[in-house]
Amino acid sequence: AKFIDSRALGVFLRPSGRLLGRGSSLLFLAMKRITGVDVMEDISEFFGAFGDMAQGFRDRARRVNALLEAPETAFLLVTSPAPDAVDEALYFRQRLAERDMPFAGVVVNRMNMAPGKEDAELPRTALDDLLGPELAGKVARNLDDVRRLAARDQHSVDRLRRELGRAPIVQVPHLEDDVHDIGGLAEMNRHLFEGDAALRAIA
Repeated sequence: AKFIDSRALGVFLRPSGRLLGRGSSLLFLAMKRITGVDVMEDISEFFGAFGDMAQGFRDRARRVNALLEAPETAFLLVTSPAPDAVDEALYFRQRLAERDMPFAGVVVNRMNMAPGKEDAELPRTALDDLLGPELAGKVARNLDDVRRLAARDQHSVDRLRRELGRAPIVQVPHLEDDVHDIGGLAEMNRHLFEGDAALRAIA
């Protein structure tokens, strides 16, 4: 809407009058002689055709802005726990606040979740007996990696909580498969709309 109402565009949409000075006119005349293309005529035809549609664009842009600012509209930010993605989410939250637009909460997708208690407390000797020392060592190192990733992701969630206050934050774990069928959608629905920190209050 700002572009359509801008003074620069208004110059081209004037029904009459000179658009450019004598020097510019001579330049376009020289270009026409070299290329055989009348640049000013093409520009005038383009903006003349656009002028007939400008009011429609303007009306639709205003209706969209009204819808975005309506009380029944809310913005839900979706991010990953990666630090850069969290930075972007907080930036967009700030922009929403600056424009006084309603903010509903954040979905943190692809979270690395901490291992369950039974996995975290499994003794190394039990792994050695079950898998053998070499494979047990690989499993133990993998478990340590999972713990570190989970701690990193939880740190990002804690940062969001500090920055966003009481805004709802829903965590969706890193799923084993991409969501491409009904089963995947059902699992995503469970993470989004079931449990204490679900989106039910927002929806």
